[in-house]
Amino acid sequence: MIKAQLAKSFIENNEGLNHLLIKISPENIDISYVKVDVHLPYGISRLPNLTKYDENAQGSISFRELNEKKEIMFELYTTEEDVPLGHCSINILLKYRIGMLEHEENISITLSIVDENDVADVVINNEVITKLKELPNDLKEEPKENYELDVKSKVIRRNNTFSYLEEKYRVNY
Repeated sequence: MIKAQLAKSFIENNEGLNHLLIKISPENIDISYVKVDVHLPYGISRLPNLTKYDENAQGSISFRELNEKKEIMFELYTTEEDVPLGHCSINILLKYRIGMLEHEENISITLSIVDENDVADVVINNEVITKLKELPNDLKEEPKENYELDVKSKVIRRNNTFSYLEEKYRVNY
């Protein structure tokens, strides 16, 4: 019912970037409540989901009912601080209700953290990249109105006179 994929096979330990695609498909079952939680390892953070689904304060995404396939995209990143190199797991917890019974599915994805200089062996998942490109990008939108700014400078003239002590002890460079 749940699948997850990464855009790249790794993330750089210093200012790294990757994307996580989560697919939820109901498999012809009437599901009344769905909650998705993504638990990230130390040093890896995420932005709010790029698919614009509502998130609560803890970052959980909920759906009242699930009649069709849903895809959720997250942007993962590391900060300027060096994250320890190695392998870590991203855990995704899916809770849902069928009738009155509650069910849980938990999947893990292994993510390699590499030095930013060792990125030669990158494996790109074209499906995730294609889905990412299909998402609406708020940054690409052109401004709806053009504004003209007319700035007029104001010249202020002052006749500075120095006091007796200023004239006597002033150092001219």
